[in-house]
Amino acid sequence: MDLAALHGEVHRFSGIVDRFGSFACGEQTVPTICIRSLRLEASAAPVQPDHWWFPLRDIWSEAGVRAGDTVLFTAKVQRCSKGSLDPDAADQPEGTRGRRCSRPREQVIGFGRSPRSVVVTARAIGSRAVVQEVLSEKAAITRHLDVARAELERSTQHRDALLADIQRLQDQLHERDDRLAHNAQAITRLLQRIQRRCHSARRKAALAALLALVVGLGGGLVIGSGISGGPQQLPSPHWGQRRG
Repeated sequence: MDLAALHGEVHRFSGIVDRFGSFACGEQTVPTICIRSLRLEASAAPVQPDHWWFPLRDIWSEAGVRAGDTVLFTAKVQRCSKGSLDPDAADQPEGTRGRRCSRPREQVIGFGRSPRSVVVTARAIGSRAVVQEVLSEKAAITRHLDVARAELERSTQHRDALLADIQRLQDQLHERDDRLAHNAQAITRLLQRIQRRCHSARRKAALAALLALVVGLGGGLVIGSGISGGPQQLPSPHWGQRRG
């Protein structure tokens, strides 16, 4: 919002004390104060221009303003002169003719030379407060680091325990694999022995069957010959011995 739109009106404005300064006007030095980030308090709308230099009157000193403070002031928006007096002007005030100031004069829409009221709404953080805040933040960071280190130590111990458990389980798995391999080899050997025994038993069974068959056939022949030829003299058990 342009201050020209508020010409002739009295409003409350807020801003931040930017810095203190001064300007020379002839033999005099005028102290000043700069308020930046100006806003119309009723709507919080930024205004243009966004800063304004005021002569440092008692009303500012009584409010105890410091650089960085947020202030609320009431002032009338009006046409005013900004800058120095023209040393060659015939209509300049008595006693100021011939005095040269550092800035040329210009007519602008702004604030009067002194606001009607000034209130500090927020104090700037001083250097001591900043140091204390930094120290407090450092202490908090140190505490967080200690907690993080303790958590890291616990995590490391837990990781080592897990690795030990994994190694133990791997060893048990290897032992089980070895036992299974040994059992598999034993089963293989047992099966081979069973197969060999089964093969030998089958061979024995076949030989026994063959022997029974041969014996059966021989007996049949003997019986058959007895029936056909009548009783015969059985050979003497000593028929193979020599007579005396």
